[in-house]
Order: sequence, then C-alpha cells, then structure tokens
Amino acid sequence: EVADRRAAAAAAEAARSWLEAEAERRKYEDSDGEERVLSLEEAMAKEEAEEAAEAVRQLNAGREELPGGWVEMVDPESGQPYYFREVDGATQWEAPN
Repeated sequence: EVADRRAAAAAAEAARSWLEAEAERRKYEDSDGEERVLSLEEAMAKEEAEEAAEAVRQLNAGREELPGGWVEMVDPESGQPYYFREVDGATQWEAPN
C-alpha cells in the first residue's frame, strides 16, 4: 500500500513536470511583445515548420549560398537541380546570379 502511494505520487509529479515543460515549450512572444501560449495545433505547426527549416539547412550545408532567397531543389522525376524562391514561389532551371 505504501509502495502504491509512492508510485502514484511519483507518477503525479512526473505528469506535473511534463505539463509545466509542455506549457513552457508552447510559449512565445507575439508581434506586440506579449507572451502567450500556443494552442496544441499552433505548437505542432510551429514545430513542423522549424523541423522543415532545419532539414533544408542540413541539406544545404556546405553548399554555396544563393542570392535573394533562392534555394536549390532536386526535381524528383529527372533528378536535375532547379531553383526555388520561397518569397514568390518562382522556380527556374538556371542558377540565379
């Protein structure tokens, strides 16, 4: 019985710690400098965007920096590189200069 109470107390403490950490992870400052907590959906979208940006950084590590927000991509059908500009969605086969 004492062991059960200790296990329950430990589980409750672990859950509380997790909830605090999750709330802290989901905080951010909005454009007005006000701190707020993201909804679960917002937090997941933010995390996915950060993971995608990190994947792009890793893929482009060691590559020459391209001007004006251009990113080198690979066409899945041909395997040839092409260039994508995120700002306006422009694509081209020739490397930007």
